[in-house]
Amino acid sequence: MGLTVKRIEKLTKRHAGKHLDGDNLYLQVSKTGGKSWLFRYEINGRERALGLGSYKFCNLEQARDLAYKANPGGPRPYRREAEGPGATDFRRRQEPDFRTSGFGIFRSV
Repeated sequence: MGLTVKRIEKLTKRHAGKHLDGDNLYLQVSKTGGKSWLFRYEINGRERALGLGSYKFCNLEQARDLAYKANPGGPRPYRREAEGPGATDFRRRQEPDFRTSGFGIFRSV
């Protein structure tokens, strides 16, 4: 893997930008010195990024575990209903439910 805990602790606002850990997991360092985790992925040819949380609350091991679980094309696909990579695309691909959509409003007389 690319990043270590020691190397992450040394990153400051002078090192602003995205730092690759591996398997599309990045540590983003802001201009103010804040650190957050990003998981980058691609769906239907479009690149997307999923924020995994701040480094304060999510250490390197936890971020790697979250990225592994969130990887839709990995060895163990994992997708939560409300969040996760492609959740909006997943909801768009679902067939319409006629009970909840507007198609059941008008009835024949």
